[in-house]
Amino acid sequence: MGNPHKGEVSLTAGGETYTLKYSVDAICRLEESTGKNLTTLMTEMADASKMSLTMTRHMVHAALFEHHPEVTLKEAGEIMEANGGMLQSLAKVVEAIQIAFPEASGTPRPPNRAARRKAGTGRAS
Repeated sequence: MGNPHKGEVSLTAGGETYTLKYSVDAICRLEESTGKNLTTLMTEMADASKMSLTMTRHMVHAALFEHHPEVTLKEAGEIMEANGGMLQSLAKVVEAIQIAFPEASGTPRPPNRAARRKAGTGRAS
């Protein structure tokens, strides 16, 4: 089950639940596999005419790596099909990126426990 506080999103496909997460390693893998940096990829995502099925599959594959390193690129495509196709899978990719990069999306990530304590907004305050 994905935990948004850890930058995770759940994707259900074929009766299985997968966890998507854009960790530093996942982003590096994505950049290596596509030959594009993250800024370029995010710009392309904002323009639907620039997004391809191939790019979406690479993005899903990279996001799966943190919790499902055994999933191949081909299997990532099969997971996308079982999830309902490109648009449904792309929606999950967008959600995972928004959680991983809240400053870019304008959606702040909830503070973790240590940050709440430091700010004086935890249970003990």
